[in-house]
Amino acid sequence: MKTIQLRSIIPVIALALAWISPLFQPTLSAQTTAGEKAAVSPKGKPTVVVNITRSTDDLHAACMGISLASNAIKAGRRAVIFLNVHAAVLATADLSADLKFADFPPVKQMIASFVADGGELYVCGHCAAVSKVAESNLIKGAVVVHHEDLFKALPAAALSFSY
Repeated sequence: MKTIQLRSIIPVIALALAWISPLFQPTLSAQTTAGEKAAVSPKGKPTVVVNITRSTDDLHAACMGISLASNAIKAGRRAVIFLNVHAAVLATADLSADLKFADFPPVKQMIASFVADGGELYVCGHCAAVSKVAESNLIKGAVVVHHEDLFKALPAAALSFSY
């Protein structure tokens, strides 16, 4: 009787598992259960996360980040803006309607359009507190998050940009 050595069949088993494993993987979709977010956009493109740390002290950076996130939505992607460090103030209801940079629309208008188009606007809870930004003073659609919340809301893999 021949004895099959385990070492000789391991590569065969590994190859077979690799070949059939896609059949058992869950399919990512834009439809998720309550509280979960899709890892990919409806068109199968990765989520775009734009981290904005600048505010009225560097409107160029802030406007570039908002513009990039807005363009991601237009390209059919799920887009998230994370306002942190100094940027928490950009989500306040009393932000001046005249605040703008170069040929960009006013910041308040850019953010409102981003949210209206389906963008997700997260504000760092710690950064908001340090900047004395009250949650009650945030624009509609802005969500205060802490690290755990952010990790739950974002997919494990996403395209990220920082301004």
